[in-house]
Amino acid sequence: MLFSRSIHCSFLFLLASGAFSACASRSVSREPTSKPDLISEIKVSLAPSELGELTKLLGLKVQDARYRSIYFLDTPDLALFHEGSVLRSRNTHNKLGAEGDSDTTVKLRPLESSKVDAKWFSVEGFKCESDETLVKSVMSCSLTSVHSKRKIEEAVSKLRPLSDVFSKEQVEFLSLYAQDKIPWDLIVSLGPIRSRTWKAEVKELGELSIEEWTLPNSVTFLELSLKGDASDSTAAKQKLKGYLESHRLALGEDQETKTRAALKFLTPPKPR
Repeated sequence: MLFSRSIHCSFLFLLASGAFSACASRSVSREPTSKPDLISEIKVSLAPSELGELTKLLGLKVQDARYRSIYFLDTPDLALFHEGSVLRSRNTHNKLGAEGDSDTTVKLRPLESSKVDAKWFSVEGFKCESDETLVKSVMSCSLTSVHSKRKIEEAVSKLRPLSDVFSKEQVEFLSLYAQDKIPWDLIVSLGPIRSRTWKAEVKELGELSIEEWTLPNSVTFLELSLKGDASDSTAAKQKLKGYLESHRLALGEDQETKTRAALKFLTPPKPR
């Protein structure tokens, strides 16, 4: 087995050679612990048209998908993103509309785990990992906190301040490690992005997760990701590429993360 078994919170799809489960975590302290082994997440963009082929290959069913409504929270010119801060909210439900956990995440990159005080690793929902594509990697640390669906919907609808959907731990983490102070009064919600996520067990790789994003203008993105021990990431990339090539699955034109690609479309055009 290429990767060790682990459980992580993620708003991306996971492709792992061990079994991994998504979970929404509350920002509360756990028992003190040492810093965990570094995890890598390898993300691969596929041509959106390949979803049909993946559906047949992996036996995916519409009713098995997890549906999410995703917003990114940033200034109109993406000042936070360009400085390495990603703020996101998610509401989760299934095909029949049954609600799941809703959460917000703050993520900073680049940020080495060695630069972060050990106490943060005892806060539930906190993690550091290596975000990787087939061509580059960057270290990041993030904190996810559970909130009510209603609270998030009110915030993105401007019925309450957007800062209300972030826990005190998230705000503290940003104040300590973000490159610049977060301008809460300038932040707007960008979205919604409609997301569908599936998981499938692949013999050669372990648990595979597939996520499709659809933007308000109907532009779609399709991404796979692979999580496991960072020390195995080079071998994992080769195994992932080999799997995609053996099934003749076409890669996306740009191997940038779907977050970066989506934000380009969600940003209001600059006036001429």
